[in-house]
Amino acid sequence: GVNVPTVFTFYAHFKLADVTPPTTTASASPAANAAGWNKANVTVGLSAVDNTGGSGVKEITYSASGAQTIPSTTVAGSSVSGISITAEGTTTLSFFAEDNAGNTEATKTLVLKIDKTAPTVSCGSADDAWHAMNVNIPCSASDTVSGLLAAGDASFNLSTNVATGEETANASTGTRVVRDNAGNESTAGPVSGNKVDRKAPQLVSCQAPDGAW
Repeated sequence: GVNVPTVFTFYAHFKLADVTPPTTTASASPAANAAGWNKANVTVGLSAVDNTGGSGVKEITYSASGAQTIPSTTVAGSSVSGISITAEGTTTLSFFAEDNAGNTEATKTLVLKIDKTAPTVSCGSADDAWHAMNVNIPCSASDTVSGLLAAGDASFNLSTNVATGEETANASTGTRVVRDNAGNESTAGPVSGNKVDRKAPQLVSCQAPDGAW
């Protein structure tokens, strides 16, 4: 019943404002080669993290354009797995994350290049004529997606290799492996059926002098 001073302690908890957007990282499997190409389908995963003490990642949004299109897709949470890129050509994957405070990350992109088709090669054929020297057969190659790895593979010759003093009606050329920038390869040749005669005529016999004037 006696009024005396009383001390009260109050605790106030304040949550600091979150003004920093999340950061998203993309990973592709398998990784592209040194030229930036894949020769198989690619699977992409996205992973986002918010700043320390932030509100946390709410969702990730992604889409794709180019060789393969994916409409804008939003997935709740801080990660997305199994985005499959299968189309040949160049596909651009765009993505960004948003946190629970409404901060949105600037859109990022990942360029994916796929070429699953080997180069096309074409060579001439034997002409059924006899040749005194080795024969050169013209060939050409092309690749419409990633392009030829070596520019010289666009046009080249395959040659027979019949040694001096030999002849054959079925000489074969060598072969040549043609690769594209994704690592796909095709083999040109061999071209057989070439007639090559590098053997001089052989003297069988001659009559002897008759000894008369």
